[in-house]
Amino acid sequence: MSEAPRGLALAGPMGAGKSSACRLLARWLDREPVDLDERIVAREGRSIPELFAEGEARFRRAEREALEALLAEGRLERRVVALGGGTLEHADLAGRLAREAVVVHLDADGAELARRLGPAARAARPLLAGLDEAGAADRLEALRRERAAGRRRAMLHVDTTGLDERATAVAVLRALWGPPDGPWSGPPRPVVAGSDDVVLGRGTAPDREGDGELALLLDAGLPSVHRRALDAAFADARTFERLGGERAKSWPSLVGLWDEMLHAGLDRDARLVVAGGGTLTDLGGLAAHTFKRGLAVEYVPTTLLGQVDAALGGKTGINLDHVKNVVGTFRLPRRVHLDPLYVPTLASVDLRGGLAEAYKSGLIGDPELCGRLAGAVSDGELASLARIEEIIGRAARVKLDVVARDLEEAGPRRALNLGHTLGHALEAEAAARGQGIAHGDAVAIGIVFALRLAARLGRLADGALSERVPADLEALGLPVRAAGFAPGDAGALLAAMRGDKKRAGGWLVFALPLRAGEIAFEAVPDGDVLAALEEFLA
Repeated sequence: MSEAPRGLALAGPMGAGKSSACRLLARWLDREPVDLDERIVAREGRSIPELFAEGEARFRRAEREALEALLAEGRLERRVVALGGGTLEHADLAGRLAREAVVVHLDADGAELARRLGPAARAARPLLAGLDEAGAADRLEALRRERAAGRRRAMLHVDTTGLDERATAVAVLRALWGPPDGPWSGPPRPVVAGSDDVVLGRGTAPDREGDGELALLLDAGLPSVHRRALDAAFADARTFERLGGERAKSWPSLVGLWDEMLHAGLDRDARLVVAGGGTLTDLGGLAAHTFKRGLAVEYVPTTLLGQVDAALGGKTGINLDHVKNVVGTFRLPRRVHLDPLYVPTLASVDLRGGLAEAYKSGLIGDPELCGRLAGAVSDGELASLARIEEIIGRAARVKLDVVARDLEEAGPRRALNLGHTLGHALEAEAAARGQGIAHGDAVAIGIVFALRLAARLGRLADGALSERVPADLEALGLPVRAAGFAPGDAGALLAAMRGDKKRAGGWLVFALPLRAGEIAFEAVPDGDVLAALEEFLA
């Protein structure tokens, strides 16, 4: 799915979020940000208040000339433009702009706009200078009424009430790509050619139509910009909520969900859509596959980790006594919908967690992918939507290829455990201490330990990996050492690993990287594991 070769212009009143959304969208869409007010100041050599001091008509003339010059330059298809609050009042230029760009009008009521504009911001805006918040709210509401005709000239309208800068920018993306009417929307593409079991595309979501009742299991912590989209798409669906996180994957949580589904009257022909991170798809999949001996289930993973790993491959499960995933099933969902528009709102820890799993996939089956990850983030923030979409598709293909050959983890699928044997133990021990470690961070540390163990056992064929992999992970903001753990903790971590599922003949089985793209499975005696752990934690 690719956007049409058109520009993107943001209109709306003061305080609607045009300038900040412009900068974010330009970054995510690999375009140049253009702020029309900044263009005016550069052309005129005077500030906006100085131009207004000569009368609003003088400013409007300068605004018109700046917009005419921008249109004459062309190249709008490579730009995101933040217009002025009254720019769309120039009817003829607004018409020309609409032919070359999608114009999105951002809005909120006067009180909301005034709340966002503090005293300094109001003082810098000639139309609000000298007004307190209440007076600014009245003035902004009056301007909204006066400019109603200009507002109608925009193709799309986005209510930014209650949205921060990042969510406002995502709301614009959802308006552009949201099915069925988004001007840049289109059908999602299969991740694996010839199969629509897993599809990837901006704004993709399950079909509302179908046999049987539709129910939705939703992450209660989902940002409101995504919640709005899901509420609109599934307005009549029965909705259950859980707060994402390991606490959702518990026996009381599962039993409670079964009880809610029972009292909601769901029948066997019902379909459950799970929208959340990996912990919610684990829980929801298990609940669906066991309730009345099995309901159809579809996943909308809302975290990068879920999109590249957790929601793929048919594993479901809950934890018992701090041991991860000891109760669960192997059963594929009906469909998985990978929507990269969930990624921009992720916290840094969740973004890097997904990158850790994607890096693991690269080591397993797509070595070039490891080098592509860096371009997706900058300073822990999303840098390119196209790059993250590429990463999602490539990492998902690696996992799906492995799962297609070994659904129930009897052989090749064990490669996907790379980094997870120690990673799960770190999570369990941290939880037992009342602390915590993010799953992606634990996996990154586990990958580095697997490299050290492979070298210790003489299995590492490419010695350069010992330096390159930790450097790559650190460049992504991921840890490569188990901070807070010391050699004296090796015994407890070994015990936690022995409680995990990855054992053979009483020995732990590790997925060990031999070289990029080649993983071996090794049953390792406890003594060797303990010695390697003590050395690693020193």
